[in-house]
Amino acid sequence: EEVCGRHEWELLMFCLMSTHVHLLIRPRHGDLAPGMQRLQSDYARAFNRRHRRRGALFAARYDAVHQQTEEQLLEATEEHLAVKRVLADMLAMEATDDRFDAKLTVLKEQVRHHARDEEEGKLFKKVRRMMSADELAALGNELLAMFEDLMEQEPRMEVPSQTREAAPLEMMNL
Repeated sequence: EEVCGRHEWELLMFCLMSTHVHLLIRPRHGDLAPGMQRLQSDYARAFNRRHRRRGALFAARYDAVHQQTEEQLLEATEEHLAVKRVLADMLAMEATDDRFDAKLTVLKEQVRHHARDEEEGKLFKKVRRMMSADELAALGNELLAMFEDLMEQEPRMEVPSQTREAAPLEMMNL
């Protein structure tokens, strides 16, 4: 709390692991380095005092991943909404409709941009750097279970009712 106040950070969430910590910080100013140095040294001193040990606690410099998380998530929800709107149009027409092929082309372009350029090209790379192999495996299993649950239903029938506005963005705040 002292470091967050001194360096004007908003701590959105943290996860203390056995060998490292994940922090999601919204800095009010650009440079994280002085605050991270202070945070690591304060924590190391307290840890060493409590466990009666000496020396460095952290082997490597922190790995800062600059994120405009909220903006990226908002953009993603809008892209999902655009895809749903095209899908809803397609569900309402026959495959023989003159505009069906044009809608399909637009849908392919939107999905290709979002999946390849945004998710695979940017977001997933950041997630892979931020999470351990075990955390990624757990996330993959969770997503697979969600997918399997979804496929037991008929999700396409819900699409037309989901085209009014983008899904709400839920950010965890501490």
